[in-house]
Amino acid sequence: MKKFLVILFIIFLTCLTGCVYSQNRPIGSNMHQDKEVTPGQKTEEPPGDDNGNRKVIAESDAKKSLKELLEPIYIDIESPDKAMRTIVNESGLMLVSNKYEVLKVIINKEQQVGQGFVVKWSPGSNKIFITQYGEFASAFSIYDITNGILTPIKNAKGLAKAEFSQDWPYDWYYMTSPIEWLDNARVLFNVFHLKPLDSNGPLPNERGYRADIYVYSLEDNSFINLTNRKDGEYCILREIDRERQVLIIDIFVLGSKDVELEKTGEAEIPY
Repeated sequence: MKKFLVILFIIFLTCLTGCVYSQNRPIGSNMHQDKEVTPGQKTEEPPGDDNGNRKVIAESDAKKSLKELLEPIYIDIESPDKAMRTIVNESGLMLVSNKYEVLKVIINKEQQVGQGFVVKWSPGSNKIFITQYGEFASAFSIYDITNGILTPIKNAKGLAKAEFSQDWPYDWYYMTSPIEWLDNARVLFNVFHLKPLDSNGPLPNERGYRADIYVYSLEDNSFINLTNRKDGEYCILREIDRERQVLIIDIFVLGSKDVELEKTGEAEIPY
C-alpha cells in the first residue's frame, strides 16, 4: 500500500511541474517549433523595423550577387589596375569596386545630357574621360577619382568657337570624339570641323569640312592641332608609335562618291 501511494505522489508532482512550465511559456508558442541551440552558437533573427516587426527577406534576393543587384548593366569597363570598374545601368554612370560595391554615382539619370555614355580610363586608373553623346552634339568631361570632381571640357583654348548652343561651344561636328589617352594628362581627339577654312567653300559632306587629330591637355585646358589638314581632307588615327613618338594616320580625300584613302602619313607627338 505504501508503495502504491509513493507512485501516485510521483505522478502528481510530474503533472504539476508540466503545468507550471506551460504557463510560463509565451502565449502562442509551440513546443514543437523550438530549435536546439548548441553551447556557444549564436542565434540570428531577421531584421526588424522601428516597431519591432520582422521583415521577410526574399530568398531570391538574398542569394543575388552585388553585380546581379545592379543589373541590367549596359556598359562595364575595368580600370587598367583592375581595382575598379565603370558601369552604366538604369541609375546612370557609376564607379564600383571590382566586387561591384558602389563607390560613387558619377552622373545620375537626371544629370545625363546625352543619349548614352562612352568612358575611357586613364593609364594611371585615376581619371575617367566621359562622353555623353547626343544626336547632334556630344558633351565631354573628366572625372578625377582622387578628389571626386567631375570637370566638363569648356572654355578650352585652341579650338574656334561655334556659337550654336551652350552645349555646342566649339568648332566640332557631332562625329567628334576622343580617341584614347595619350598619357595620364592628355587625350587624343578626332575633331570634325564645322567651320571651313575658306568661308566661301560649300560643305563637302556629312563629315564636316575636314577632320584633324588634336591633343587635349588637362593641365592647361587646351587643344593642339597635330595634323592641320585642308578642307576636304580627313585624318583618322591608325596607331600610336610611342617608341618613335609619332602618330600613324590615314588621310582621306573626297572621291567621286565618298571619301577615299589618299595616303598614310605621320604626325609628331608633342612632348
